[in-house]
Amino acid sequence: MRTLTDRGFTLLEVMVAMVMLTMLASMVYSVLHAGIGLAEKGEARLVELQQEQGLIALLQRQVRSCRYGEVSKKIDIMAEGGLLKIITRASVLFPGGGLVLAVYRYDSDHNRIYYLEKRDYYSADYGEDYVPDYSEMMVLLEDSGEVEFTYDDEEDTLHLKYLGQEIEFRPWSG
Repeated sequence: MRTLTDRGFTLLEVMVAMVMLTMLASMVYSVLHAGIGLAEKGEARLVELQQEQGLIALLQRQVRSCRYGEVSKKIDIMAEGGLLKIITRASVLFPGGGLVLAVYRYDSDHNRIYYLEKRDYYSADYGEDYVPDYSEMMVLLEDSGEVEFTYDDEEDTLHLKYLGQEIEFRPWSG
């Protein structure tokens, strides 16, 4: 029998406290879990935006630094579908190394953009029909989304279709 001088908690009081503590812990866990999920999504989107902006900045720099062919009297850019070839002064792999042939190639099977630079751009091996194998190239972007390059000779404009956007680049033209 219980008296007024007894101190402590009954089993029922302890169980009610444990249930309330468990409910509180599960609420805190769900809030933290949701917050971590949102942070991961935000970080993934930030990386995607950085890659997108990096690709656009690189293309813009290389297109603006492309060579004007004195013999051909045109800008040295060839673009068709998922392949872009530019003779440019803005090398990524050989900074300060003069003109290079920069090649971008989109692999629709693996959803990647590959990149290659050739210092000996003037070689007959790198004519209009030259398409490097993916094994020769480095991966520039993984999970890039569909990419398409077109070049308008009359307007000297490179068009890039990327992530639902159409972006135009205009080279320096002698």
